[in-house]
Amino acid sequence: MFQIAGFPSRIIVTVNTNFAYCGHIVTEVYYDGKWCVTDPNAGVIFRHEDGTPASVWEVHSDYEIANRIYRINDPNCMEGNSIFFPPGEQFESVGIVNYYVGDMKKYNYETSGTNEFYKKTLKNANGKWTEGLKWVHGEELL
Repeated sequence: MFQIAGFPSRIIVTVNTNFAYCGHIVTEVYYDGKWCVTDPNAGVIFRHEDGTPASVWEVHSDYEIANRIYRINDPNCMEGNSIFFPPGEQFESVGIVNYYVGDMKKYNYETSGTNEFYKKTLKNANGKWTEGLKWVHGEELL
């Protein structure tokens, strides 16, 4: 949507490699002469304490930027029963995906379908876990 509105933007994949299933998708938008992380799901814009935009590299280098932003948006987000680690730690590893909506006719964006891992996960996710929520592919052994 940022690109459609005329703002250069890119998709950012964040991952904490210390935990299974620990990742998030955010966007980075270029405005005011700088890249800035936004989280459309949470409705937040990542900024430094002085109000200047914070890039994904800056958040990756200083988790407290994300922790402060999410804490302002949801004061309970740092509680132990809300999440299992501070949200900034999702920026332990980041990947930038440059997808330009204007180039969509140049590429084939067909998908290959749902793989067996997700089929099994989705099948069990509807409350059909036989012994409660559990790892289904031995992830706890990694």
